[in-house]
Amino acid sequence: MCILTARASVISGQEVPEFGEVSLDDFSETPFDSTSASVILFDKATYIAGFQPAVERHIRVKINNKSALKTWGEFRLGSFFEATTKVKAATYVIEGGEIVSHFVEKEAIIKDVKSRSERLVALNNVREGCIVELMFRSAIRYPGVPSWFIQHEEPVLWSEYLLMSSFRSTYVIYGGVEPFIFDPKYKGRYYRWVFRNVPGFI
Repeated sequence: MCILTARASVISGQEVPEFGEVSLDDFSETPFDSTSASVILFDKATYIAGFQPAVERHIRVKINNKSALKTWGEFRLGSFFEATTKVKAATYVIEGGEIVSHFVEKEAIIKDVKSRSERLVALNNVREGCIVELMFRSAIRYPGVPSWFIQHEEPVLWSEYLLMSSFRSTYVIYGGVEPFIFDPKYKGRYYRWVFRNVPGFI
């Protein structure tokens, strides 16, 4: 398992696309399709320091077969330590050569009656060959900068962690994966790590 801990080629260019910006190229075959039920096209986290620190997460996944439907068909977000808001979710499929988008309505994102911090999200039309996308913001209720998990059970084509803090930080990368991009002064002041083509672990 690869982990980035900090203390204080489906992607065009060097930036993750905005939520909902999906093209036919995103459905193209990846080097991991033949061996994995799903492939994480990108997984990005942005840590925002301040009086109320928060993490913004944006993930997009291509589903190759039915065994991955349960994993990516619904999500439980948040915990006692992380209050989740601004949830967006969508499923994208190809029909008649065109991309059809199925966005999750705000009313369908359910607040767990047992926890004010948790949200339950069920996606629509999740099936083989589709792409699912999720974006949310979590307010952090504990000290320190959250660790970033570079490696998952599924292979990851693009894993990105952005540390938006004006404080100088030290960091440790566990697992032996070298960053494709490391920029300690991204946009003049922030830390940025990018890892490419990270295989899944068993």
